Amino acid sequence: MHLRMLIGTLAGFASVGFVAWRVHDMHHRIICNIGIVADPSASHPGGCSSLQGIAEEILGGHPMPAGSWLAVLAIGEESTSNEPRLLARYPIPVNRRIMEGPTTSLKRKQQILDDLKLRCGELHPTMVSPIFQGVSQGLAELRGLGCANDSDCKLWVDSDLEENTVSTIKTVLEHPDSKRLGLPTRLENEGIHVAFCGLAVTAGRIIGPSGREVRKARPRDPSHDDNLRRTWAALFTKPELVTFDPYCPGPRPSGETGSPKY
Repeated sequence: MHLRMLIGTLAGFASVGFVAWRVHDMHHRIICNIGIVADPSASHPGGCSSLQGIAEEILGGHPMPAGSWLAVLAIGEESTSNEPRLLARYPIPVNRRIMEGPTTSLKRKQQILDDLKLRCGELHPTMVSPIFQGVSQGLAELRGLGCANDSDCKLWVDSDLEENTVSTIKTVLEHPDSKRLGLPTRLENEGIHVAFCGLAVTAGRIIGPSGREVRKARPRDPSHDDNLRRTWAALFTKPELVTFDPYCPGPRPSGETGSPKY
């Protein structure tokens, strides 16, 4: 009788302890959502290959905590009043049960990559580059998914960073010595790492929907690239969380064939 009471008491303590641990874990779990902002402008001919490469690196990297999300946006255009388009939100697959094994998770990840490839293939080149608005909405999307100041979230931005809709940013990019008065309010990125990639992927000739050359792109040089980095880093409240890479990750070899382009 006493043994049964003891076992029941221990089982009760174990249940309470498990519930308490789950509650503590839910309140103290680090949020690790990830976002991607793609730039389909005609001046940035990276196409879907770089978007696919970023997604593959995210899904094939270190295991993510359960409940993490991947959100993908495309920079806007005239038809959307420069507002970016949300292409998709995906729950990042994890092995929830030992019985599932790694194969189930890999299958889910491939389904995400295949779906993203189809959605990206529906994008068309744009003649405007409202990059700042796209980044702003990308950060807002991650905040909406739960990213806070103590989170470990990340926003990838695949773009040449040649903003041409926010006049003050455009002026500073074209004239480095100009005063930086009137720049937009800095973007709040505490708890969110911002990784710009694809800066070196630029088109020398801008081709419009008709197939004719609309204009020539501004020549790039080391001084201009430095100004790009300096200007964009200054647009964030936490510039130490902002990085720049000339190229985005490329897709794995098996994914290169047949990749759609903007």
